[in-house]
Amino acid sequence: MILKAGLATRIFEIFEGDENCVTVNVISKIFLALLLIHTLHASTAKWNTVPTLMITCSDIYSRAKFLERYAPDSLQVLCDQKYNYDAPGV
Repeated sequence: MILKAGLATRIFEIFEGDENCVTVNVISKIFLALLLIHTLHASTAKWNTVPTLMITCSDIYSRAKFLERYAPDSLQVLCDQKYNYDAPGV
């Protein structure tokens, strides 16, 4: 099973209560993986296999400044437009 989703945008938007890239690239993948664990475990017993869950990402993050990492609560800062360094007018 491969979980592959990615979003990169300079437009600040809120999806499901968090910043859009955080929601798509991190939170949604984690939730989907958690939902699939039971199914993958069941397939082990039914098909006598060892399922693999692979979560992909892009190397574009290696080039990001990611100044938010220095904040005491990185997730909170990423989801707050006033701290979004690429937001217009910032």
